[in-house]
Amino acid sequence: MRRVIGLCVPLLIVLAACGGGASGSAAQFNQTKISNASFERELNALKSNKKLAEVAKQSGYEVAPKGKVNLQLAAQWLAASVEQVPVDEEFTRRKLTITPAARELARTHAAQQLAGSGGANANSTDVLDAFPKWFQDLVVDRQARVEAVIDAFTADDGFASDAAWAAANAANLNEYCPSGKVVRHILVKTNDEANVVESQLAAGGDFAAIAKEKSTDPGSKDEGGFLGCVANGQFVAPFESAINALASGQTSAPVQTEFGFHVIKVEPFNAESAPTVVRGLRQRVAGQKFSTWLDGQMKDAKITVDPKWGMPSNDSGRFQITPPASTTTSTKPAPTSAAPASSTAAPSILTPTTGR
Repeated sequence: MRRVIGLCVPLLIVLAACGGGASGSAAQFNQTKISNASFERELNALKSNKKLAEVAKQSGYEVAPKGKVNLQLAAQWLAASVEQVPVDEEFTRRKLTITPAARELARTHAAQQLAGSGGANANSTDVLDAFPKWFQDLVVDRQARVEAVIDAFTADDGFASDAAWAAANAANLNEYCPSGKVVRHILVKTNDEANVVESQLAAGGDFAAIAKEKSTDPGSKDEGGFLGCVANGQFVAPFESAINALASGQTSAPVQTEFGFHVIKVEPFNAESAPTVVRGLRQRVAGQKFSTWLDGQMKDAKITVDPKWGMPSNDSGRFQITPPASTTTSTKPAPTSAAPASSTAAPSILTPTTGR
């Protein structure tokens, strides 16, 4: 039942210059080189991940046809590597940092992207967990740096809080939620448990806090029972009937559905009642500005790519690498040394390079 707008964060990758080595550079952005050795090591990790291959196959995509790396994947991965260079430079220029909580969130986002967009695997960590630890750490750290830059663009909008942004963008919020109301619920197994919840609320208990403590709905409990905007046809009939009978600010008596017993609250749609949605919308605006900025960075840079990986271009207004006519290429076995020290994020394997 849960429908929450969130920012689809671009997943990018950067490799620091690791020395020219015998194989030279896979690509270069201005003065920053991406070594073939490091790049091929990451491709080998992708090729060797059986969980990734399973998810890709479900989408009609082969990661390693006939045991060799798909050059379309390699070109997308390298394009994302090159795109990440200015992002990484911006991270350093702004002197940004990553908190443990932000890194954990970045891990969740990276796992979702690597598992594919939507479907049964959308919230799975199986693909990410199947990589070697060095690769997991690399991907998560990279994603955290990308999200830190997006957050910096969010802060650049001049609003001190999400509530202030929401007040100044009320029209946009109304477009997302025409009813002007959102719904929360606390789901329990029995009517007696629902009556206890109702008594706690009547005594002044905080709805969101009680939902986090007692609700059995895994999709909403951690967000204080938040389900989204009130809209006809979104919920099962008894639940929807109860919503329609409530005025904004009211809480229902226990309502039974096939899922159990619900205590339901309807609230006005604003930054306080739906902070996750408001935050997501604000970040989406910042993400659009970020994409425009990044496209400009790519257009103005001097970029070269090793021809064996493809040809770079900005013909469509977006940076891309077109792979060679051959669809596969071999990579050397991954070395056992530690991962490169640089970190930002990984591209989505099954979607366009940055997800923008």
